[in-house]
Amino acid sequence: MRLLFDIDETSQEDPGDDGFFEDVQEAIVRLAAEREEAGGRPVNEFAVAVALEYRHQGTEDGRLALWRTEHVRALLREWFPRKVTLLPDDEELSDERVDAPGAVCALVGFLDAAGILDPRSDSPQALYEAAAAERAGWRQDMFDPRFMGTAKFLMLSAAEQGVDVRDEKALDSFLTLVRDGRSSLDQEQLAQIAQRQHMQELLGTDGPFAGAGPGNARGTGSLLRERTPVIAPVVLAPLDDLQEQARGSVLLKQLAQLVHEIGPSGRSLTKTGRLRIVDARELARRLDTAAGVPAEGAPARTTAPVHRAPRLPHLRGDNPDAARTADDLPCLSLLVAWATAARLIRVRKGRLVPVAKARKDVDDPAALAARAVRSLPELRERLLPHPSRKDGEGGLGEWSALFPRFADLVADLLAALYGMPVASPWPVLWATVRAAYLDDPFFGADDDNSVTQAEAHLRGIVGVLEDLGVVSVTRGRPDPDFSALVRSGALVPPGERKRQHALKRALLGTDVELLDLTPLGTHAVRELLLSLGRQSPAVGALRDEPAPLLLSVLLDEYDTDSARAELATWHGTTEQLLNAVQTIRLHSRRAAALQLLLDTLPDGPRFMTQARQDPELAPAALLAATNTGLLDVADLDQREVALLAAESLLTVRELGGDEELLRGARRPGDSSARGRQHGSAPLAQMIDLALASGHPDTAGLDGLRHIDLAPLSRQPGRPGRLRAVPARQQHRGRRGKGKRRRR
Repeated sequence: MRLLFDIDETSQEDPGDDGFFEDVQEAIVRLAAEREEAGGRPVNEFAVAVALEYRHQGTEDGRLALWRTEHVRALLREWFPRKVTLLPDDEELSDERVDAPGAVCALVGFLDAAGILDPRSDSPQALYEAAAAERAGWRQDMFDPRFMGTAKFLMLSAAEQGVDVRDEKALDSFLTLVRDGRSSLDQEQLAQIAQRQHMQELLGTDGPFAGAGPGNARGTGSLLRERTPVIAPVVLAPLDDLQEQARGSVLLKQLAQLVHEIGPSGRSLTKTGRLRIVDARELARRLDTAAGVPAEGAPARTTAPVHRAPRLPHLRGDNPDAARTADDLPCLSLLVAWATAARLIRVRKGRLVPVAKARKDVDDPAALAARAVRSLPELRERLLPHPSRKDGEGGLGEWSALFPRFADLVADLLAALYGMPVASPWPVLWATVRAAYLDDPFFGADDDNSVTQAEAHLRGIVGVLEDLGVVSVTRGRPDPDFSALVRSGALVPPGERKRQHALKRALLGTDVELLDLTPLGTHAVRELLLSLGRQSPAVGALRDEPAPLLLSVLLDEYDTDSARAELATWHGTTEQLLNAVQTIRLHSRRAAALQLLLDTLPDGPRFMTQARQDPELAPAALLAATNTGLLDVADLDQREVALLAAESLLTVRELGGDEELLRGARRPGDSSARGRQHGSAPLAQMIDLALASGHPDTAGLDGLRHIDLAPLSRQPGRPGRLRAVPARQQHRGRRGKGKRRRR
């Protein structure tokens, strides 16, 4: 059984399993609704489910329990208007009944009361206020054509024209009229919506062509983010080692020297914003931006270059003697653009001057490397070929198919290397990039020649990263796991057998190019991911964090080995960890927290003994200890057996409701841990034992007391539900009906 403590997609429990998310979603919706109903406040379960769906699909990290005010705004301004269709005559999902701001408050309230609201979240009060601030505008956004896709627009238009959208034939007839141009629908508006939706799908909701949306309409841009892959925690090298490695990078030396050569007084710029040719030639000579292969028409060098030049064709090296403008020195121009993007230098009153606040990082090689990697996504104009600009400024000729989404591509490439336990074969990385960026018919490569050129361009970018000292390239046999990934068909579109076979053959070689981040690269890429708001866990990063935050992150983002290493660096006490576990009210997550600490603390059994002595934690400690084999049920006294029975029942009911308890009681041949512990004891006897146990969760025991056991008297194998569907679950069934109308 999957546990509710795995409430985040970053969990080690099969994070890519959508079925897992649906199980967790259903459990959270049910528990949040029960809490609201117990307080006399009805909650729309459909809206709570949509909120969880947004956090699962429409955010970079997918953390269901982490909520900030920007998440509330994105959910109400964009996710609901885009994904949910409210029909004018729909009594079940009417404008009045789907209270999205109220659902956000109900969800946050439940997470906070259960002790599972991520400590990195904003305060519940701030989240409630954010929801209240959106209440006035979200209903209008739900019906604004600018904020919806084509399916929702057509559905609403059909309903407004009197079409019964539940009648498939009637709806098909309406769509036929629209296709034939014989309806009163605004065809121009429909075309705009379709084009905007297509651009959003191509470039992501935060891309430059995201189009109109509630965020854009209010001057903030799209608030939604594309989901990013899960990244395993990494171990960062000591700072002294990073500094030593960074000192060996010629590109980092050139960036630092450029800032020093510009000097405190700066260098004058021309009216077009370029360095004067005299200054440009001087800087090119001082920085030694010439390469082994001379530019066309330049005299050949008689000495070997001191470092390998970037492999991009247009960065073959500078020839200061032949240059007429600064644009004729592309390597110097790249360094100037890079230093500007890294905020090391800036333009002030017609002069290029150093940035005073960056002076410390200029002389710190590791910090300079982090700045250089963070600014790399801004350098596509200097790194990739693109058409000449109309104003005569230096273009580089043909288009690169990587040009449109260069920033995302660089971040994705480095994120793919970050945290990888083995080196990544170049054929796999290229196949991934090609599938994600080049197979699209709109912005992708339109012929084999474009694909070949794009691969050369990306390899050139890797060459720049290699010269920067953040990527190492070796040759050897790829790890066998990559061949399994290729066989799964995830890297090549269906039907592309030739590409599939070529990739398989490439991975069988013993001289394959293998890419890996250097220790300096791991440090720098982590800074890039953090600047982008992406997940980038590193062992030791939590050493000074409070126990609740530490425990939350370890449960949701760390595997056992990484958690053990993190705890070894943490500056806290076991008493603080016990107090953090006490704040967790959800039975399944509390037991999971204790089990994790049992497995990862240097003296886990002693810690578990302390937990068993705490009246509040004893039931969860017994469950965790018996599940891991630390304790045997036969060694427990009667009171502990009763507490264990109560905790087991409360956990099962928490995860699956009354129906799961009844289903488990009727399941023949139960071989689960619960079945081994309690044999064939009837559910009624177990409930009686739990009620007399003295378990501290009195509300949970009261729920057990009111379970209807009548369905257990039905004949085994009889078709149908185990019990009558309560009114709340009937409403949840309607929620599924609403889901089918979401677009």
